Amino acid sequence: MPRANEAMSIGFDNNTNLIWLLGGNWPNYGALFSFNVSRWNESNSITDYGYPVSVDHRTVSQGQAYVQKDNILYCIQYDTGNLLQFDVSTQSITTYPNQPSSSLSHVGCLANIDDYIIYTIYSSTYILNLSNQIWTTSGNPIMVDSNRKWQSCIVQPITGYLYVIGGQSGPNYLESIEKLYVGDMANISQYMFNTLSGTLTTQDTLTTGGGRYMRAILYKTDIYVIGGYYWSGSAKFIKDIDVIDTTTDTISVYNQQLYEEISYTAPILIGTRVYVFGGYNGTNTVNYWQYFDVLSIYKFYVPFRSLHATPNPYNINQPEPVLILNQQHSHQYSHQSSHQYNHQHTHQHSHQYIHLMIQHPVHHLIQLMRRRLGL
Repeated sequence: MPRANEAMSIGFDNNTNLIWLLGGNWPNYGALFSFNVSRWNESNSITDYGYPVSVDHRTVSQGQAYVQKDNILYCIQYDTGNLLQFDVSTQSITTYPNQPSSSLSHVGCLANIDDYIIYTIYSSTYILNLSNQIWTTSGNPIMVDSNRKWQSCIVQPITGYLYVIGGQSGPNYLESIEKLYVGDMANISQYMFNTLSGTLTTQDTLTTGGGRYMRAILYKTDIYVIGGYYWSGSAKFIKDIDVIDTTTDTISVYNQQLYEEISYTAPILIGTRVYVFGGYNGTNTVNYWQYFDVLSIYKFYVPFRSLHATPNPYNINQPEPVLILNQQHSHQYSHQSSHQYNHQHTHQHSHQYIHLMIQHPVHHLIQLMRRRLGL
């Protein structure tokens, strides 16, 4: 592929409504893209800046080695292990002024709570106090699995818990989840990581098989675990999305799937919509983005819209976004509509409503549902 579209770091600028995608996997670490959320369905939604990032600031996120705090996206420099800071408002990237005594690794994981950055890998937990730029690298709790790497991690600020999800330990691809209370950072050394306990029948494992290169995002009390890779006789890439309910610490499979089995994605939550960029499907580094809405009974995919502006942002001859009913609603929908519409009527209106809903999604979603239900 002409660009690095896997293992990118991702952040968002609220003032400009731009998603920023930085870096990626070998050999093109310095790629930079922006995506305009306001023009998500237009051909000029993606801007490709080529490779403006210098060799000294190359970044790869193989673990979930990035996190955003305010306008700063923190990520790990690939060659040196330095912490980098990318300002989403100015697009400047610099080395953080104070580094820990031991270098970081892009196979580790970054998370944020309040004014603290938490870094976990192997038998180490580093904590950066952003208010005074001081690192604490010893005396912190370490993960139960002290060989864990390539994990994803995220903080649930309501409860104050850090969740460490999946990864790899030696030759083993991990399905386990660990959690640590980080709501009392002043006394963090008093707390311990614990393996998640819940009501699942198979040792509280991720239902999709677990593994490394997953990405986690948080919507209210639910953590969505997107993509991933593991080994079971052969390489297995993950299409399902797991949801961790942090109120009960139970895990379920979400009723929407990714476009294909994939890992190394760069997901981000804007409002209730989850945008998922790039990734690796076991054969190719993919060159498209997709999205789903966590509250909608419908899901849209926008595959094959390119992340590159050369020769064009995406192939306009590719199909329009596809309207698909979630499985949990499909039976009721089909049963009700079959008594009211024949096949010809449904076919005539399907494409019309897909295009209308792209332009005015809420208004026309209501219209469509009312017509289908005979209201």
